[in-house]
Amino acid sequence: MTEILTGETDKGWTALEQIMAHSCQADLSAIPPEWIRVLTEEEVAISFAAIDPERRMEYPNGAVRYGFLCAGATRDDLRRQGYFRRLLGDCCDDLREAGIPWLVARLPYPVGLRLGFEVFSHNSAFVLRPEEIEQTFGGGRPENADAMLAIDETPGIQEDLLVVTRERALDEFESVSALREAAWVARCSGKSRILFEHPPAPGPGLHYPIYPTRHTPLMVMAMTAGARVKVAGSEPEEDEDETQKERPLASKADMVKLLDLSLALEQALAAVGKPNGGYPTGAIALDTEAGQATIAVRPHGWKVSEGLAPGVAVAPLPAQAVAQLIIGYRSAKTSAYLHQKDLPPGAGEILDALFPRFWRFSRNESWVYGG
Repeated sequence: MTEILTGETDKGWTALEQIMAHSCQADLSAIPPEWIRVLTEEEVAISFAAIDPERRMEYPNGAVRYGFLCAGATRDDLRRQGYFRRLLGDCCDDLREAGIPWLVARLPYPVGLRLGFEVFSHNSAFVLRPEEIEQTFGGGRPENADAMLAIDETPGIQEDLLVVTRERALDEFESVSALREAAWVARCSGKSRILFEHPPAPGPGLHYPIYPTRHTPLMVMAMTAGARVKVAGSEPEEDEDETQKERPLASKADMVKLLDLSLALEQALAAVGKPNGGYPTGAIALDTEAGQATIAVRPHGWKVSEGLAPGVAVAPLPAQAVAQLIIGYRSAKTSAYLHQKDLPPGAGEILDALFPRFWRFSRNESWVYGG
């Protein structure tokens, strides 16, 4: 018999500890006990999932609530038998009942795809060597450089790489000082390369701030010194070896799973605000694995209703593509092209006006960590 326990009971905690002993350890002290779920079968503890249901994602006119999969695992000896997928499905049903329209997780890309997740952020960084900074702007430590930079010193970073994860807002003069400070720290640390995660990427499960542009004074001054700028979607690069994608330790990406279509549309539209060019006029329906909904738009605003309204054309986009659309990662027209779908006349214009593109960033582990 299959049973799903929670962290609210001693039996649930005992089962959780048994799974961790056969998989991984995780600090779940900040997770509400009712959102720590453990799947057992015939009294054998098999999989667990821990979800924080109170995260918020930033939008121009507010924030949208989401659940964050903080931890999860299946016993090493019982993997790839569908247990975690079954447990996650039960959790998603409860999130939907709680009014939470999507679930976010940081997962190995192939695993996320199998579980119905898709990426929604970009990776952005620039790389240069200490000597490139010194030859352009001069050597030595600049004055008043304390607390200008945040350096990542977590284990596993490539040995020759200094990783700068955050810097305060800088003008061009301050940017030169920040670059010189990074060169000085790299020299003192024996690092031959410097990587700026820029714009700064928040940790997984935070508010995923929106940036209007990647081209800040710091990046412009770094490019003056010969920095190599790297920007990419969180999907693995197309020319990456296919076997690399399937390795158990493949780089992780921040990914989203749409749970409730109409609720996600309502909350995101309210948080996006009125388009700069005003609301378009028309209606479009969506039919996905996460539900059916119709958006009717008039000059004064919008209305979302569940189901497919009679006579309204349906945009044939899958749930993952719709999630990317309403988060601002990819346009409806681009998604239709990638999924080889034909949008009804005017549908792309309506959807792309309602859901503009945003720059959100997360870490590309392959750029930072060693093999």
